[in-house]
Amino acid sequence: MPDEPEPDEPEPDEPEPEPEPEPEPEDAATARLCFAEEVTQARAIVDHYADFAGAEYDAAIESYGYEAHHRIPAQVLARHRAHNRNRLRVLDLGCGTGLVARPFFDEPGSSHVVTGVDVTPQMTASAQSLPYARVLTALAQDALAHELAGERFDVVLVCGMMEFVKDPVAFLQQVAQVLADGGLLGLAVPHQQTFALEKRFGILTHAFEPLDEALHRCGLEKEWSDDFNGYILERGQAEVMYRGSVWSKH
Repeated sequence: MPDEPEPDEPEPDEPEPEPEPEPEPEDAATARLCFAEEVTQARAIVDHYADFAGAEYDAAIESYGYEAHHRIPAQVLARHRAHNRNRLRVLDLGCGTGLVARPFFDEPGSSHVVTGVDVTPQMTASAQSLPYARVLTALAQDALAHELAGERFDVVLVCGMMEFVKDPVAFLQQVAQVLADGGLLGLAVPHQQTFALEKRFGILTHAFEPLDEALHRCGLEKEWSDDFNGYILERGQAEVMYRGSVWSKH
């Protein structure tokens, strides 16, 4: 009987093709640096607020339940121990429409001398309706380096502007230099958020620890701190909490 032919050996399976490597995502740190550079430019800040100033801004702040302009001035006024308690030299950085300074204007029996600084002309136009001693239309960093160089203040208010500060440590070092001995800094800083949320809001947020360390190195001590509500996009879903604090310079 003739031999039966051997069956053909199956050909080995061809290896699966290697999947195409996914493109590397853009480096997150580099992307945020570019974003920070963009949103902290004077023109970008002006554009951010150009159609959101005056009474419309004040109404929106109240609708957010934002508390910095109530709580921080109250804490500063309750704690200040300067000899010239009824005539404090006050610097309101990022003054906006003047919400944070109003408690100083309204305090009975006092005649505080308040300087406001804001880069947005629509904001400073609103602020000039209040009894500021002067209002400067400039970036806070530029005003500290030029128009206000060499001046000292009993109170410095920084509320609603850390969102547009690219280098917060360097900025707070500038602020500490204009604070008089015994003076108080009232500061509001948004809790650190994801980069995605920062882009959605168009603002910067910051870790607290480096800021606290910078202020301590400048000779400031924290006297009060608390959290409160800040910006809201969708109630209960996307909101940014703030930390308010008061620092004294010894």
